[in-house]
Amino acid sequence: MTISESSPSTEIEAVRGKLRQRWELASVLNFLNVFKPIIGKDLKISAEDIETALIDQNSTLAQLHIALLKGILSKSQTLNTSDGWIISLSKTLSMWWPWVAEGDFPLTGAKGKEMSFYKDLDPITRLVILKALCEVRAEQYDAVAYINDSLKDGTDVLYFRKNKLTSDGGGVTFWYEGNETTGHRLYKEVLLFEFGRGKGKATIPEVNCQWETLATNLEEFKEIVNAFSSSEVKVEAALSKSVEIDVIPVLEKQWKKKQMMLQKKQREQVLLNGFRNSVRTRACRNGKPIDYTFDNYDKAIKEAIQYTKYSNTVSSPTSFLIPVCV
Repeated sequence: MTISESSPSTEIEAVRGKLRQRWELASVLNFLNVFKPIIGKDLKISAEDIETALIDQNSTLAQLHIALLKGILSKSQTLNTSDGWIISLSKTLSMWWPWVAEGDFPLTGAKGKEMSFYKDLDPITRLVILKALCEVRAEQYDAVAYINDSLKDGTDVLYFRKNKLTSDGGGVTFWYEGNETTGHRLYKEVLLFEFGRGKGKATIPEVNCQWETLATNLEEFKEIVNAFSSSEVKVEAALSKSVEIDVIPVLEKQWKKKQMMLQKKQREQVLLNGFRNSVRTRACRNGKPIDYTFDNYDKAIKEAIQYTKYSNTVSSPTSFLIPVCV
């Protein structure tokens, strides 16, 4: 199943909403956060990027799977960014599936047609496959060694075993996961226990899990604080307080950092544009070509700043607007 670019954005957001109702997505994000040092620090993919990749099957989806497969397959096996990674994915999970997932492997019987089979899957099934691949990756020697070595070095076990944010003790639990790369998420888990009506000894209840993503950005986290701050439900009031104290300051700090970087980039672009105009004017007079390669960007910015300072000292405020010859 692939949603084309011409599909309404509402359809894409509906599928995104369904992905956020799956605990498997939270598990994948947690895995990427915990095992980032061995997967690759250069793999900087946000939660939204992963959701989009599962929906659109873009290059990010291949990049993520290849990074995981490289830690599972032998070095003699090569991977590339083309669809060939799907064949390796199918071969790997066909052996591991009974130990890392439930039900039948979605690519069973796809030998020779793995690529077309995979592309016809819906985003939810692709998510389940991705989660299973993370489970296999966590079983590899370097991943196990990473955990053991980290614990010996004093890393808290809660770094590897996620601790709940708050719970009512009756099946409702709130979880939080977040960092600057993947983003921040607040989850609500509800466990429903269904007891059988059989006679005699008590039967083991069937447990059904309902998963919900409550917040994904600063604005939504603030809405949670405001909505539950005056709640008479103890667990909701505790959640509001915990988010306000432990999460909001982190998000606000990152938001300010992003704003400063954006403003800096905008200022540099204004300076660079002005510098280009001035040099282009001089180039028109001198008849010399202008070379703006990526390698010269920083140099151009510095020269633009110097030129602007010089112009401000010797010219009027409007003299920076140099006419360009045609």
